[in-house]
Amino acid sequence: MSDLFVQILRLCQKVEILDAQEDRRYGKGNRGSDLPDELRRRQDRLARIRQARQEMEAETAAATARRRQEEAEEAMDKATAAREAAAAAADLNPLAADAMPRRGLARKTDGTPTKPTLRSFTDPESHLMTTDGHVIQG
Repeated sequence: MSDLFVQILRLCQKVEILDAQEDRRYGKGNRGSDLPDELRRRQDRLARIRQARQEMEAETAAATARRRQEEAEEAMDKATAAREAAAAAADLNPLAADAMPRRGLARKTDGTPTKPTLRSFTDPESHLMTTDGHVIQG
């Protein structure tokens, strides 16, 4: 026999051995590069892709919700700390009733106002003023 013929026989034997190994591994007539059964049909593939996309979107939404919750808790902690620091730094003792400024509002002899009176707690010296028929705070 010629060397070429021997080489061809050896190659055929290797091919048969590889074919038998693939048949055991993947099943007779199947290749390792075949798509799984659930992905063979177009509709099945599209359904699987949609399902995977929904799962990824749900995971992303859950992660975003967790991040926003953590940010909200962090902001609340900062606000609480700032409020406590401001309260500690400020003198929050309210003024006594007789220490409040008097504006000469119309009063009855017993001290009650003759008409509804408003007071600004942010600026005790500010009060309503009437000018040219308009009421302004000043």
